[in-house]
Amino acid sequence: MNTILSRARRFPVYVWFIGVFPILHLYSANYGLVLESEVAPTILGMLLATTLLFGAATRWIRNPHKRAFYLGILFMVFSLSGHGYISLFMPRSLLIWNVATVAMAIAFAFVCNKRFPPSVYPKLTTPLNLATGVLLALPIATLATSYASTRAATHAIANYTIPSANRLPVAKAQNSPSRPDIYYIIPDGYPSDDWLRTAMSFDNTAFSQALEERGFVVVDGAQSNYGKTLFSLASTLNMRYYANNPTAYTDLDFLRLEIANSEIAQFLLQQGYTYINLLSGYLIPSPIADINLDFAPGGTIEINAQQLGYSAGVIRKAQTESPSKVLRELDHFYKQSFISLYFRTSILRQISARLEKLKLNESTPYWPSAPERFHDTIEYVETIAAMPEATFTLIHLLSHGIGAGFDQDGNSLPEANAQPDHESYLAAVQFFNSRMLQLFDLILRESNGHAVIIFQADHGSTFKDKRSADGRFVHFDIYAAYFVPASFGFSAPRPFTAVNSFPLVLNSVFESDFELKENRLIELELGYKTPFQQRDVTEEFFHE
Repeated sequence: MNTILSRARRFPVYVWFIGVFPILHLYSANYGLVLESEVAPTILGMLLATTLLFGAATRWIRNPHKRAFYLGILFMVFSLSGHGYISLFMPRSLLIWNVATVAMAIAFAFVCNKRFPPSVYPKLTTPLNLATGVLLALPIATLATSYASTRAATHAIANYTIPSANRLPVAKAQNSPSRPDIYYIIPDGYPSDDWLRTAMSFDNTAFSQALEERGFVVVDGAQSNYGKTLFSLASTLNMRYYANNPTAYTDLDFLRLEIANSEIAQFLLQQGYTYINLLSGYLIPSPIADINLDFAPGGTIEINAQQLGYSAGVIRKAQTESPSKVLRELDHFYKQSFISLYFRTSILRQISARLEKLKLNESTPYWPSAPERFHDTIEYVETIAAMPEATFTLIHLLSHGIGAGFDQDGNSLPEANAQPDHESYLAAVQFFNSRMLQLFDLILRESNGHAVIIFQADHGSTFKDKRSADGRFVHFDIYAAYFVPASFGFSAPRPFTAVNSFPLVLNSVFESDFELKENRLIELELGYKTPFQQRDVTEEFFHE
């Protein structure tokens, strides 16, 4: 028995650890954002592939320790190539990056093979087993912490989850001077003119002047209150800040629900508005919306939110169960595919887009940043403008300058890199600007000017992150412009942050008395990993 255990300790299990570590790390970094059902098959697939390759390689390398060493190099190149491409410096050609990465790995393996005698490989096994075991424990510990933290809150489910059927009925209003259509258009990560000028040497004033000529108020120096989409949109739509999660939902699901079922939406529904939620692939359907629409190659898909995992029956059940069983995780298909995400962080990034397209059918929603989703969304907004009802439409646009999913003529590019080159970024911004002007002209024409347009980014650009003195990522500087009919006398204060955008607009249009909040800038120290670990950085970054 001791002999068997001794041999087991000296067996090169690290090669399996190396294969699994990138998968667990990717999952821990995207916990709550991906389809959990795809994680285990990905891990099992990697374990099976490792076992088969380890066995097949016996034909060329009989020494198991030497075999594990070189297979470990192979798996690191396979799993980390795409991640390195995104994280390091994003060369213009992904193919060149892949070829260079493989060439460097081959060169490293060749040098090791020349310099290491056969006796070295068994000596490396034990320390590599220990090192990779410790490394593997890190994402496991992170996942355990995330899992436990989402189950810490046992308070009752907030009333924002009550479906529209339980609200008092309100007659639907028609678009009119007193009930203008309201469009909240969110260009994801669209930066301020000042940021474009200083960081990108790009003059965006022609776009701002075109908006002002159409009657928009463009707010110089506008800032978001958070640098992350979910917090920023939840804060704007609920006119508040978020220091904790008071519900039994996971943190990210709580924020998504706050966006979908916001105080702004509930207020406008009580004014007779028709609430239209155009899904970006990143947010979720709303139980209180009149229309939830997604977009696919076959056309629009209308979602029945009451059939999803957070229907009224499920919520009531969750409220009456014991505290240990209260927590609900939303089983929505708007979490991204983990397998696709893994492919994009691996050497298969080169073909991941093609693989995703092969999986698509006419009813499969577009990927969140797909240029086709952007084009279809804009086209559908044009039909909303012709509706006779007074509408409130939530429009989150992911594919524009940040993703550079299209060129300056609107043609789709083969792959929308997370960080495009300078030229591609600006080309996409220029196309986006021209498309927005066309959309605004149509909205104003179809509504006879009875429209409110809030064109406001959720956060600043992450293309070239501005950093604080100690190296933290911050991007609060946003583009913000508002069209409010002249009869309401709208004006925006300076300085200005997004949390006050709807109070200013609604107080002007409806003579409501929403309170303006103090301007604060809040940094998420570890991003979405621990979203309520926050730091107030107002003094450091606020534009007075």
